Amino acid sequence: MAKKKPDENAPPLSCSLCMKELPHDLAHTVEGPDYVHAFCGLDCYRKWTEKQAAEDAKEGKAPAKPSRG
Repeated sequence: MAKKKPDENAPPLSCSLCMKELPHDLAHTVEGPDYVHAFCGLDCYRKWTEKQAAEDAKEGKAPAKPSRG
């Protein structure tokens, strides 16, 4: 299967944690319950998941599990 070329006209994404702008082809993404989160790297992703887990624990919710698509 041919690799899909990134859309050069697509607006850049913002990291869901640090808000740094990044191109679509460099983003690490995870699907959440309401939308897709984009991260500039694994460090921001880990910090975001830790923050979400702490918020879920505070609210008494079960931790969310990201889908792997």
